[in-house]
Amino acid sequence: MQAEEMVFAPLEHVHEGVLVFGRDYCVLFCNQRLATWLDLDAAVLVGSKVAQWLPRFAETQYQKMLENSFAQMTPLTLDAQADPSLVVCAPDGGAEMRHCDALLSPYLLGDTLVMQLSLRDCTDRVDQIDALEGVNGGLRREVRLRGEDGRQNALLAAALDAAAEAVIVVDHQGRVQYANQAFFAISQIESPSVRNQPLLELLALDQLDEDLVAHVRAVLSDGDPWRGRVVVCRRDGGRFPALVSTAPLAGKRGYAVIILEDISEYERADHARKTQEKHAAMLTLVGGIAHDFNNLLSGVVGNLYLLRKSLLSDASKTERRITNIESTVAEISQIVSDLLVYARGDDVSQGVFALSPFVKEWCKGVREALGEDGTLKLELQPCHVLMRADVSSLQIVLDVLAHNAIDAVAGVDAPALGIAFSVVDQGDAFPDGLSPTAKYVRLSLNDNGGGVASDDLPLIFDPFFSTKRLGRGLGLPTAKSCVEGMGGALEIYSQPGAGTQAVVWLPFIAE
Repeated sequence: MQAEEMVFAPLEHVHEGVLVFGRDYCVLFCNQRLATWLDLDAAVLVGSKVAQWLPRFAETQYQKMLENSFAQMTPLTLDAQADPSLVVCAPDGGAEMRHCDALLSPYLLGDTLVMQLSLRDCTDRVDQIDALEGVNGGLRREVRLRGEDGRQNALLAAALDAAAEAVIVVDHQGRVQYANQAFFAISQIESPSVRNQPLLELLALDQLDEDLVAHVRAVLSDGDPWRGRVVVCRRDGGRFPALVSTAPLAGKRGYAVIILEDISEYERADHARKTQEKHAAMLTLVGGIAHDFNNLLSGVVGNLYLLRKSLLSDASKTERRITNIESTVAEISQIVSDLLVYARGDDVSQGVFALSPFVKEWCKGVREALGEDGTLKLELQPCHVLMRADVSSLQIVLDVLAHNAIDAVAGVDAPALGIAFSVVDQGDAFPDGLSPTAKYVRLSLNDNGGGVASDDLPLIFDPFFSTKRLGRGLGLPTAKSCVEGMGGALEIYSQPGAGTQAVVWLPFIAE
């Protein structure tokens, strides 16, 4: 025992509270510092269980850690903040929980395995940290609020950069202070910074509108938002209409926010809607006129028939005149028929027929109408497809295209036409309005004529528009109406001096 006391004697002079216990958790030594903390006589602790004086060591969590340290002969560290209140002290006669950093070191004392527990009192340090945390509580709240503001500002900046509309902040002189990514995309400006540059020098307007800056200044002075429309010129020469909204920037006196929105798609859709409404009204008008003409023509044809029956056999002059009248009436009847086809759309009788033989027979008629001086090149893919449609309507479509192509090459030194017919692969790009899951054949007719003027090309499907001096302007509108009534599409491609290509997409039901 005296030998053990000699071994433990140096532990009386350390600044830590020290406790040594054996493998059976009985106390072998306690220095005076720890005994003072526990308000006990050190001799009383020797021979007692360590958990009696350090209750937390009775907890399962700590028992497992101690057993592991004994078994592996590895030190164990317990942090004051992670493992608080290991020691219960009673200064001034009152019980108080102390905060200690603990180091447990297993070692052999002779042949005996012991554990030395060194406790460094950190209560004052923890109290100081708590006091500092109390003092800095307001600062932490301020930092948290600023962090939340920073996150909100980051979200706002991300939202502005993701917006499709250009957002610009300008000062009272119209100089840019901020611009989002959409502004650079719309204006095609590659400069990384536009700060303090005049907006009108960055945005090339169709007409240099100084009123835009005047409107901004009025917004800043009056506080009333302003909206207007301008035409912006791109750096590549393109132009687009834009809707401009201007309002004073809240909380920033002398600044205004400008939102610039590209409305070209909207205006195109609006134009298409108005055109569709105009065509719908025209269809109603055409249908009414055609029916009235049919009623009048029926009377004329009937009277001509009766007049012919009442003629004498030698009245040849009157016979010729009647023949001429009948020819004129037949032409008028054809015009009325075209009007009716255009007006009634898909209101036609349908049947099922083989498409490939129909196209081959039509090609024979085209070759005959082209004449010996012309060249006809055929690229007809062998296919056996069935189509459900009105045969007469399809015949009208092909005859219109052939007639236009032959007229286009009239007067050309070496007139040439090309006809291609094939089944369309599912991977090919279909025109707008066609179903991507349906099956289609593609029929194209090319000519080497003079082509259609670029200004006339958008108008070729308008009823009564014609580039021919005596043209009726019903051929292509009627053909388009027929094809769309069959569930297909008709497209015309042309360049002046480079000829014209007509492409018909037709659905088929079986192969």
